[in-house]
Amino acid sequence: MAMVSCHAVINSFKMMSLKNLSFSILSILFLIIPHINIKNFGGPVVTPTDYLIWLGIIFFVLIAGISSVRKFTFVKPQLLIYILIFICLGLLSVLFNPILNYHAFLFRTLGLIGGVIFFIALHQFKLLPEERDKLLVIIFISGVIEAGIGIIQYMGPYLEVPLITPADRGIIYGSFQQPNLFSSFIGSTIIISLFLISRSLFRNLAAVNKVGFYIFVGALFFVLLPSQSRVGLIGTILGTTVLLISRSRIYKTLIKYSLFWLCAAVVGMGSSYAIEKINLDKKPSLVKKFQAPVTAKSGEGRILIYRTSYEMFKDMPVFGQGPGNFGSQYLFYRKEFLKKNPDYLDFNIEAKYNSHPHNEILYRITESGIVGGIGLMVLIFCFISMIFRLGRERGGLYLALLLPIGLETQTEFPLYQSIVHWALFLFLC
Repeated sequence: MAMVSCHAVINSFKMMSLKNLSFSILSILFLIIPHINIKNFGGPVVTPTDYLIWLGIIFFVLIAGISSVRKFTFVKPQLLIYILIFICLGLLSVLFNPILNYHAFLFRTLGLIGGVIFFIALHQFKLLPEERDKLLVIIFISGVIEAGIGIIQYMGPYLEVPLITPADRGIIYGSFQQPNLFSSFIGSTIIISLFLISRSLFRNLAAVNKVGFYIFVGALFFVLLPSQSRVGLIGTILGTTVLLISRSRIYKTLIKYSLFWLCAAVVGMGSSYAIEKINLDKKPSLVKKFQAPVTAKSGEGRILIYRTSYEMFKDMPVFGQGPGNFGSQYLFYRKEFLKKNPDYLDFNIEAKYNSHPHNEILYRITESGIVGGIGLMVLIFCFISMIFRLGRERGGLYLALLLPIGLETQTEFPLYQSIVHWALFLFLC
């Protein structure tokens, strides 16, 4: 009897060790690696940091696999079947189209498969609410570090600081080398901070630590305007609004903490607005971008991409152009579109390679046609159904957390540009 009890204790300790190890890997993935500045020549699409993230994901998946084998259990994620339907219908197009760009095809297909495996691995560890809160605190701290990097970039453009990516023109890029990626990461962190004030982990903090927390929240809001990202600001506002409405019952009982959080938000963003207005003696750049006419060059450039992509879809509507083929076909269709619509030539829009139409739905139907679009719609519908089943408070939380990155997928392609965003999006799911 004593031997059985001893074996049970040892097995329990081993399980706990694996769980702690997986926790440590996730902490490194979100807290340390994203902020490492490794010089590269490829821009934000593929950076050396991405390889470190994938290496960490591989280790995490291996540990999750070992844990499942030892426990003889497999936890199936709620959305797994619909994710697999989405991937299979999207890849079905390859049977009816030649692969024109093997690099793009392999890169994005393996990214999808790797993401699904990571998503499954995340569900193999049953985290307690306190453990999930601690991971969210780690992501919050990561956002604060990123905000600090952004403030350094903003206050000292062209300043060479070790381990920090330099920026120019006073625009904040963060470690992600792209303003929209930076702002959506900061937006996700802001929404996490709003959720954290409702948790016992925060309420049990000493008063001085709570003051520090609110200062950090103010810093997160401070960097939103200088990032000059409209979609980042809108995603943050929508996410915080959804969270406040869905969990209003909780925040009403924590009115003091909620008001302090709102004050930190107003002071942070107000300070940023005032500094830009004083230094530039004019409206902040982000405010001007919101007021810019739709006919501006950048706006017409984006509309040109959308309309060209739609022409690609119309040409092959059922199975699309084929997975990974968007970039190989885009310039050809663009040339044909401009012949029929010469007005766009007046804007002198640069003819450059585009691997993505800056809209995930449009990208899917362009490469995979109506069949791939059905797979995406099934996934979206099932996710929305899951949100409603979870109820107002928990479902609203999930929706709010995913809004900054989710909204950016309709104007950019963050899940392809940044593996950090890809991993964070899957974790928050």
